[in-house]
Amino acid sequence: MTRILKPIKIENNAHLAQICAEYFSDQYGVSIIDYHVCSGDRGSIDILAAQGKKVYLMSIGKSDFATTLMTSFLGYRWYQENLDLLLRTYGSRGLSKDNSPVIVILSADLDMHACSVCSDVCKVPLQFYRYSIFGSQSEPEIFVEPVCGVDSSMQKQ
Repeated sequence: MTRILKPIKIENNAHLAQICAEYFSDQYGVSIIDYHVCSGDRGSIDILAAQGKKVYLMSIGKSDFATTLMTSFLGYRWYQENLDLLLRTYGSRGLSKDNSPVIVILSADLDMHACSVCSDVCKVPLQFYRYSIFGSQSEPEIFVEPVCGVDSSMQKQ
């Protein structure tokens, strides 16, 4: 029997972040430090995660790609400006001054040209993933595919 999965849109941002975090934790073994560390006009860090010497500042696109890209850049700046506070708050959960930040953007509306341009011009490593949510609101399933900027630095350990 063939199972047909219909795309759905998760309206609850906390639920969407949890689904994405579970994916990265299961697939790559990253440790989730916290959710929604920065949001609003200061930028977006929907998921703060760490693995080894890297800290992942994950932004999940809920609107168009350009908006997601800009809010992720603002979230990175907020991270840099508030690093001392974050270290005091999350130092025991895997965050360290030695962590190298990586901006991770998950977007359902991914512009391939923009992600390659961003990877060329940004000094901070960027990773781009396209996601789709299928199933139902009560039992959603996520499909994530790396698109560009993804290297072997985030591996399941």
